[in-house]
Amino acid sequence: MSRGPGKVQRAILAKLEADPRGCFWLTEFVGAGYTESHYKSAYRATVKLHEAGLIGVKLFRYGRETVAIHKLDVDPCEITRRAKRNPDELRALLAMAGR
Repeated sequence: MSRGPGKVQRAILAKLEADPRGCFWLTEFVGAGYTESHYKSAYRATVKLHEAGLIGVKLFRYGRETVAIHKLDVDPCEITRRAKRNPDELRALLAMAGR
């Protein structure tokens, strides 16, 4: 029986509240040098939060799958559209996504 959100789920929610953009990349959450098990753990936590209706999730494909986690009232596509108009912002977003 579940006792509420787990440690990783709470960390994802806290990061989402603290992020001024209202969205971030999953690779940004797990940090540089992450292991496959860390990524999968964070991905599972993301899916559970999304299924519970607490966050939004958007999958992008920039050569490989990239997961954007966002607040329900934020459109992650608008953030990427804005970045495409500003090359410096696009480079920053891709750097945060681990590219």
